[in-house]
Amino acid sequence: MNSVAPFRYTVAVRSGYVFVWQSGLATVAEELRQLQREVEAALAEAGTRNVLFDNRETQAPDEWIRAMMWTWLSSTPLIRRVAMVQGTVRAQRRANRTAELNRVLVQAFMDYDEAVGWLCRDAGTVCE
Repeated sequence: MNSVAPFRYTVAVRSGYVFVWQSGLATVAEELRQLQREVEAALAEAGTRNVLFDNRETQAPDEWIRAMMWTWLSSTPLIRRVAMVQGTVRAQRRANRTAELNRVLVQAFMDYDEAVGWLCRDAGTVCE
């Protein structure tokens, strides 16, 4: 039996992007809405539209939670580019397929440095 870890996250402004680390499993819409509000506030503070989500310690959420996140990613004008670091090749492929289907500028990676490189290099942003 798989245990459900509580959803936790941190949002930090970095040079050229906002970094979001997540772990556990989001099961309540308000948890996700709070994360989204904090990301939007950090983007405004940082003056960037680039976000990197480190999802390596998350558990796969229910479809409605995934849909809520992807809807937000595709509709908020505050985000232009998103890099995701995934914990498995399957999660990486799924994220890239979902991004393509939703026509969202999201790219998933297995490697953190590769994700930062794509996010910043291709956006013409200096990141540290």
